[in-house]
Amino acid sequence: MKYIIRKIKKSDMNIVVSLLQQVSNFDPKIEFYDSIWKNFKAQKNYYAVVVETNISIVGYGCLSYSMNLRGGKIAYIEDIVCAQSFKRKGIGKAIMKELYDYAKKKGCYKLVLQCKKENKKFYEKCGYQINGICMQKII
Repeated sequence: MKYIIRKIKKSDMNIVVSLLQQVSNFDPKIEFYDSIWKNFKAQKNYYAVVVETNISIVGYGCLSYSMNLRGGKIAYIEDIVCAQSFKRKGIGKAIMKELYDYAKKKGCYKLVLQCKKENKKFYEKCGYQINGICMQKII
């Protein structure tokens, strides 16, 4: 299967938001897309990609990075998603490799992510390990 990985464009939003319904129930109203896109693109330390086949966009992934007090850059992976019909075809691993390569290029010393228990094996296959406990508080 042929595909390309490229930076996300505004015209990708409808498909990507639809794909993201697999990982979260949050579904912004279409009338807010322009504002959301403007704010998303205004961020300095992020990288978001889509996977595109000759048919459609079939995957998405994003990372952001920040510097800690000691000067190290940490990258945070979020929203790795692949269309149901394209799962187990290497799309997710390709996204993870692209994000890893980008973080390395930006001088990050580690990548971190939070995932659901059912996705643990996938991330382990990508070389990630459990390190401590991840906690969150939804606002």
